[in-house]
Amino acid sequence: MYKIWKGADPQLVLHGLFFALGVLSILLHMFAFSAVGYPASTKAKYNAAATATP
Repeated sequence: MYKIWKGADPQLVLHGLFFALGVLSILLHMFAFSAVGYPASTKAKYNAAATATP
C-alpha cells in the first residue's frame, strides 16, 4: 500500500480527500432533506403557527 502513495503529492492527496468528503456531505444532506420533506414540512409548521388564533 505504501508504494501507491510513495510518489504522490501530499497536498494533492489531501485536496482529493477533502473534495470527496465535501461531495459525501452534500449527498448526505440531500438525502436527509428529502427524507424529512424539508421545505414543505417547515412551511407547514410555520404557516399553522401563524394562522392559529390564541
